This record gives sequence, structure tokens and C-alpha cells, in this order.
Amino acid sequence: MVKIISMFNHKGGVSKTTTCFNLGWSLAQKGYRTLLVDADPQSNLTSLSLSLPDEDSFERLYENKNSNDIFSLATSVMANKVVEGPNSTIIPTAQANLFLLPGNLQIEGFSNQITVALKMAGGIFPETRNYPGLLSFAFKRLADIHNLDFIIIDMAPSLSGLNEVLLMGSDFFIAPCSPDFFSEIAIKNLAKIIPEWHAEIKGFASNYPLSNTPKFLGIIQQKYRPRRKKDSDDRNRPAESFQKWIDRIRKSTNSILVPQLSTLGLAISPEKFREVIADNEAYDIAYISDFNSLVAVSQMENKPVFELTEEDIKSMSNRFGKSMESALNDVQKFKDTFSKLADNILALT
Repeated sequence: MVKIISMFNHKGGVSKTTTCFNLGWSLAQKGYRTLLVDADPQSNLTSLSLSLPDEDSFERLYENKNSNDIFSLATSVMANKVVEGPNSTIIPTAQANLFLLPGNLQIEGFSNQITVALKMAGGIFPETRNYPGLLSFAFKRLADIHNLDFIIIDMAPSLSGLNEVLLMGSDFFIAPCSPDFFSEIAIKNLAKIIPEWHAEIKGFASNYPLSNTPKFLGIIQQKYRPRRKKDSDDRNRPAESFQKWIDRIRKSTNSILVPQLSTLGLAISPEKFREVIADNEAYDIAYISDFNSLVAVSQMENKPVFELTEEDIKSMSNRFGKSMESALNDVQKFKDTFSKLADNILALT
């Protein structure tokens, strides 16, 4: 059965999109059929996955009658159409086993309709009661049609109605964080927001019910600058200035967020976490340092950071400050990191 994982943090700039792409590619590389869902109206995951250079590329994508996207899928199921044929298409990427459901700016309007449905259930337009569960239903139908093992959802940095139903319709969720004050506040906010969403969905009747039981897997601590001490086992750990915030975010996760979620059955147990990831602090799934210039090369080459070659890096040598040896060492480091992250996700789920 497919496993749906949402990447969610209502704070922006924490590398959710890059992490979704790299993790999805790594899972696909291990033989798991994986669908990336771009649920952010900005559609950055779509651009990254398909290497779309400009807005005309998006226009051609949406005008292609053989192509589906998240908004056309939503409008299709809203019209009570069965998910099959043209409206069940997903787009292959450069990696076998990795597929994409593109984003669309118009999904923002559907999000507003969901918000109205949640706040005015049974009101003026009773048919809107079905809106919150439609995408979850459609994703599971896509999984059946395409024999998917994983669906990874890249969510917008917001507290929209769309994000509420995507999260509460998932099987698992992860909160990527950057080492700063705002990520710590965001974690504390999630301790209030997710229980509120859970209560709202619990009291909501629909022909397309949401599972309402996503399990929190943990946080991904990323976008920090690593130590660069030669001949040291610590050289890829966070620099001291970033470690302070990483520790504070972990503390807020373990002392505030996880206890609130656990009372509702919405988090894996710390025992399960430590059983799988014994070498990390509790609920820190992975440490991923800043990609720096490598992410620009990744975007240009339409491949994850850990698949970059020497030729790829040379193609942007005029914009790349590192030595080739250092860059290739980083590529290998990220390859090891994301392979291990994928293994951890497989074991946790």
C-alpha cells in the first residue's frame, strides 16, 4: 500500500522543495516507485524536477492535454469525474521510478474553497463538504493506477486549508527546519496548530473522509554551515553558531511538539525512532548542511545534488568558488546523506 509523506513547515526558506526532490530521487533509485506532488502554488518543485526555464514552459505544460497537474486533478474530482484516463496522468522525470504531479498557481483558489468548506460545513453549499477529502482520495487512486510505493508532498509555507487537508490526509509528515529563531517558533506553533486541525477534521463529515492520523516522523535539521576542520570526524557537523539553534529546535520538538502530538496518536514513539536511528538525537531524522553553489548546478542540470558529475560542475565553473576536489567531496557527502535518509524513512514507515 502506498505511503503518503508530507513535508511541512509553515516557515519558508527551509529547503522543503530541494529535500523533497533529493529524497524522492533517492527512494526511486532504491527501486521504490515514488510520486512527487507539488502542492505549492509557486511550483518550484515542478521547475526543479522538469528543468522548466521560464513561464512559457509552464504554459506549454498546462496546455498539454495529455498532462495532468494538481489543479486539473482537483477540478476533475470536484466535478465527480472518476480518476482514470487523461486525468490520471503523472509525468516521468529523468530518474526511473520517479514521477511528478506538477503544481499550478490556481490551486490557491481550490485552497480557499476548502477553507470555506471546513469553516462552514453543511452551510449554504452542502456539496462543498466533499472538497477537503478529494485530493487525498485522488492521490490514493493514482497510487493504485501507477503502482506507487511512496507519495511525497511538497507543501507551501502557509497555514491554508489546502495544507490542513493534505497533512491530515497523509500517513506521515516531516518538518524540515533551518537553524534560526523562526524555525524554533514554527515548531512551537505546530504544537497548537496540528491538534486544532485534527479536532476540526474529526468533526467533519464527508463522502471522502480523511484518515486524520498522520504520524510525525521528526525534523530534518538543514541549511547550516558545517565545520571544516581537517582530519576531524566532526568536519561535517554544524559550526558552533548553528549548533545553538539546532539544539533549541530539537528541545522544542521533544518537549513541546511531540508531547502534544503523542496524546493524539500523531507521532511515532521515541523508542521506535531510536530503534531505527540510534546515532541521531531523538526526532532528528537527518542533518543536511547547506548546499551552497551545488544547488544552482543541480537546478541547471535537472538532477539532485548527489548525482552531479565533474562535467556538470565544470559547466558552471565561472559561478563556482570551490575547488573541484572539495565540490566532488561534497557531492559524495550528500549522496551518502540522502541514501541514509531514504533508508531511515523506509525503516520508520
